[in-house]
Amino acid sequence: MKRLWRLIPFAKVFGLILFGLVCTAYGEAYKKVPPKLQAKLFLKLLAFNNDINKGGAVSIYVIHSTEFASEMRGVIGNKIGKSDLTAVEQGTDLPLQKPSVIYIGDAANLNEVITYTRANNILSMTSTPDFVAKGVTLGVGAFENRPKILLNASASKEEKVNWNPVLFKISTIIKK
Repeated sequence: MKRLWRLIPFAKVFGLILFGLVCTAYGEAYKKVPPKLQAKLFLKLLAFNNDINKGGAVSIYVIHSTEFASEMRGVIGNKIGKSDLTAVEQGTDLPLQKPSVIYIGDAANLNEVITYTRANNILSMTSTPDFVAKGVTLGVGAFENRPKILLNASASKEEKVNWNPVLFKISTIIKK
């Protein structure tokens, strides 16, 4: 019985370590990535979308993020796989014309935008990691000062996005 009492402090420490590992695995606290890095990452990630990568013009509509829109305007003309980024528009509401991609920077009308992207088969993306769990298809976030790619698999299906399978290997998959 005395041996058992000596093990209690070790059991408490082991329990705390185990609890910490479980919390880290299921509730990683992602932070936002700076707009300049977001622009570089999304430019590369969009090439993994087989529909966007076919060749032709790619347009991005940015909702509620002046900084990201500014960074993306700076890379207009760059290649996205076989395609070219030709336009970056910005607004606070849904676009008047159908873009290739919608970037969501604010939760003000998140559900409305997600409904629109799914109805029109438009890729949704964000730099707010929580939005990926709420239905945005593609996101970037920082964990331990390293950028992470977040991919919502069910949202991707609903938007009918045709991904190169490599993206699934390099992303953190969210299944909600």
